[in-house]
Amino acid sequence: MLSAVSAMAAGPMDKALPPLTGMHHDREGEERYEIAIQKSHNRLVRGVTMVAKFAGKMTGLDKVARIEARRHVAADGTINYDVIAREGDKTVQKELIVRFINLEMDPRNHGSDDVAITPKNYKIKYKGSTDEAGRNTDIFEVHPRKKRIGLFKGEVWVDTETGFTVHQEGEWVKSPSVFVKKVSFVQDFEIRDGYQVPKSASFKTLTRFWGVAEMDVEYTDINWDAAEATSQGQN
Repeated sequence: MLSAVSAMAAGPMDKALPPLTGMHHDREGEERYEIAIQKSHNRLVRGVTMVAKFAGKMTGLDKVARIEARRHVAADGTINYDVIAREGDKTVQKELIVRFINLEMDPRNHGSDDVAITPKNYKIKYKGSTDEAGRNTDIFEVHPRKKRIGLFKGEVWVDTETGFTVHQEGEWVKSPSVFVKKVSFVQDFEIRDGYQVPKSASFKTLTRFWGVAEMDVEYTDINWDAAEATSQGQN
């Protein structure tokens, strides 16, 4: 999903950062994050269907729209959407929500090593640990090693037991378009049946023509295609 939001954005997270314990040097943070990657390896969710509820608005134009769609992730990682319902301004639907949907369905945006959150692409600092929804969570500060489209500076929260990302937020370090001045985002995930699945996302983008555009996404009605999701390799 991160690759897809390179044309979108999200505002800074409103909730206050909980108390942290421990501070480590960059290399220690990278090693700790690499352990998390190894834990979550081969647990990339596949074969799952959910409902995505989009709410978009262009603040300066006072235009809003909503789209509800069924999102399916196939066994090979292909993402498809089937629109269930839509309402509101057609410009917001087309230029904000449908644009995001099309980016997610584009196979070129899936699993690229160039934008993966790894020590190869990022400087990673361990900020400490906290309790998130009753689970121990490690918090990492990430800064891209290069200014590249799709990379961001911000935070990644990782479930200590599974190595899954449960929260990430930040701001893209390079605009994906001459029409976009600034992009930021917030994403939350949940762990269900041993897999990481999306829970919600918020995006905000500062455009050159329409001003501020915002979009929220809520994911519900998650169902596996089989008894459990298909395990696939994860970079």
